Amino acid sequence: MAARAPRLFPVVLAAVLAAGGAGCGKKGPPLAPLRLEPARISDLSARRDGDRVTLQFTVPAANTDGSTPADLRAVEVLALTPPTAGPALGDETFIEAATQVAAIEVEPPLPAREEAPATPAPPDPRPAQGERVMTAERLTDAALRPVPIPVGGAAAREPAGTTPAVTPPGRAALEELGITIPAVSPSVPPSAAPIRRYYAVVGRSRAGRLGPLSARVGLPLTPPPPAPPAPTVRYTEAVLEVTWDAAPGARQPSFGPAPEGALAARPLIPEPPAQTYNVYAAEPDGTVAGDGPPVPLNPVPLDARAWTITPVPFEQARCFVVRAVEAEAGVMVESEASGPVCVTPRDTFPPVAPTSLAAVGSEGAINLIWEPSTDADLAGYLVLRGEGDGPLAQLTPAPVRETTYRDTAVRAGVRYVYAVVAVDAATPPNASGQSNRVEETAR
Repeated sequence: MAARAPRLFPVVLAAVLAAGGAGCGKKGPPLAPLRLEPARISDLSARRDGDRVTLQFTVPAANTDGSTPADLRAVEVLALTPPTAGPALGDETFIEAATQVAAIEVEPPLPAREEAPATPAPPDPRPAQGERVMTAERLTDAALRPVPIPVGGAAAREPAGTTPAVTPPGRAALEELGITIPAVSPSVPPSAAPIRRYYAVVGRSRAGRLGPLSARVGLPLTPPPPAPPAPTVRYTEAVLEVTWDAAPGARQPSFGPAPEGALAARPLIPEPPAQTYNVYAAEPDGTVAGDGPPVPLNPVPLDARAWTITPVPFEQARCFVVRAVEAEAGVMVESEASGPVCVTPRDTFPPVAPTSLAAVGSEGAINLIWEPSTDADLAGYLVLRGEGDGPLAQLTPAPVRETTYRDTAVRAGVRYVYAVVAVDAATPPNASGQSNRVEETAR
């Protein structure tokens, strides 16, 4: 019974050690009970869409000592909005002061079975260990309001990933020491750091013990960027393009690219990056389908205010919205969605006309040959024929795929005029212009 060996091995080992201890006449100190705790979650990420914050992370599948499966009952999602000038918080103080945004129960690991059950159990709605999960919070007035943090709490320290602030001595203190500071112009006052809402997650064991707290993600609570206006959609036979304008007040770069051979300009004061954009497929009312966070069509945020799609999805209704994006301390903050724009592209683009039509008369027939069209949606060719100076009429009842045609419905001594047009597979089909005309007399 190999499956039971891991459970029996510690018991046998304890008996052997006990026997050895008795033989030596010594009694060792009692061992501390094993206290398993779920491992630290290391991949917490956050994004903000308007007033909605979406958090994603992976449920631990091991304990802090590396053993598996994790002794895990639930993962708790914590959030805290400290004052701007609040103290740096240690993990214990953060846990005490934070609000629990969500408590996500985790599916217990399946016990080892020698045989599969006759009746499969219904699916468990709880996430399994090692599964990527998502939760969300709406930024209400309570979430935006800073929470006073008492000084002297548990083991204060800087949050993971931050650097302690250093306050330089003021001008007056330096002048008292005889240090003169030359005047500079212009004088730029420092800007206050925005209030942030910090998120962290922690696993709780079945016995109620908390594992180590994850690194905290600080979300700036500055207003999201303004939403751009509704985009415009244009399309050709080859490409569909979505374009839009920047919203009034949108963050734009101060300097454009330097001309060739010129030195690039540098701002005296570092400025935040310019806004970028995400384009989303949407419903006619502007909503984005799906239960999870919306996934943009573009793989990375766009610097240019345009997005193209090839090939063109003809006869398919498509709607689009655009969101402005600002990156703040590694956290993506998006605007509300623009107004939607919808379009159903119609294929009204005719194929290229055939070329180099030639005719050769023979006994009781006239043979035609021409150079093909290269359009991807080509359905075939229609052959047109006329007698003498009369108009041309369609000779073939349906498009022919070949680039040759043998006309046997001719009368000897009659002069015939021919032309060929290409048609595509659209509904209704689009016809090209006529090829060059040729004349031939049947024998």
